[in-house]
Amino acid sequence: MAGVLAYLAVIRPRETDGVFVAVFPDIPDLSWEGTDADAVRMEASSKLGSALRAFVSSGKPLPPASEGEGDLIHVPHEIVAKLAVVAAFAASKLPASDLARRLGIPEGEVRKILAPKRETDLGTLAAVLGALGEQLAEQAGEA
Repeated sequence: MAGVLAYLAVIRPRETDGVFVAVFPDIPDLSWEGTDADAVRMEASSKLGSALRAFVSSGKPLPPASEGEGDLIHVPHEIVAKLAVVAAFAASKLPASDLARRLGIPEGEVRKILAPKRETDLGTLAAVLGALGEQLAEQAGEA
C-alpha cells in the first residue's frame, strides 16, 4: 500500500443555492461544501486523508476505490505512508517492544508512530517500514 492511493470524488453545485458539494462514492459519510468547485477540490485531499485515518483508527478496513466520473483525489503522501506502516505492523504480528528494539527507540515512541491519527514525518515512516521488511514506494512526480 505504500504507493499511490486515490479515490473518486463527485463535485457538483447544489440546485437550491449553488453551493458546491463534494461526495466520495466509496466513503458515504464523507462530504463537504464550499463556495466554488476549486475551493472544494483543494480541500479534498486533506478531508480524504482524515477520513481514511479514522477508518484505520477504528479498526475498519479501507474501502476499495471505484472508478467512474468525477475527480480522482490523491491521498497525501504522508498519510499513505502512515497507513502502510500501520498495515505492515499489523501483518508482522510483532509486539511493539520488538519493533522498538529493531528501531533503537523507546516502545512509547513506537506506539506514537503507530497511532493512525498522529502525524509522523516521512523519514521516520520509511525507517519503520524498513524495520518491518517493507519500503516506501516513491510517489509519481517526486524528485
